[in-house]
Amino acid sequence: MTGSDEVAVLVGVPQGSLISLLLLCFFIVPLYNRLRAVPGLMTVGLTDDTNLLACGTETAQCVATLKEGWAVYKTWAMTFEPAKSSLVHFCHARAGRSETARLGCDMATPQESARFPKVTLDRKLRFATHKKHVISRLHTQKFTLSYIVIKTWGLL
Repeated sequence: MTGSDEVAVLVGVPQGSLISLLLLCFFIVPLYNRLRAVPGLMTVGLTDDTNLLACGTETAQCVATLKEGWAVYKTWAMTFEPAKSSLVHFCHARAGRSETARLGCDMATPQESARFPKVTLDRKLRFATHKKHVISRLHTQKFTLSYIVIKTWGLL
């Protein structure tokens, strides 16, 4: 058996267990080290949620950097969900950039904002989109708490 042969895994470890986190680290750290070698590419990740950030003065340069980082990802033994991927051109231009990026077979079209772990950023790096998201979540939590209070203490 060579290093590139596929092997069926018949057993797994429970999600959230300490061993699953340790195995994830053994798996993801070499990937992050390979991505670090791509010039102009930053990797921001929280466990299995990874973001590739390309920095440059020209949009074409950033798209080429993303393609190079994506090529490294595709060589890894992982599958990715294109629907969970998003492309945002962070710039201060009045009109947003329209350049798309073909990442493998998938075409990524620019969006106005993207959700990173714990924060939503728009293309101008303002916090208005994040603020709307937080307020929406607070309204949901307020409704849930008021429902609990009504059930336990009666009408207020």
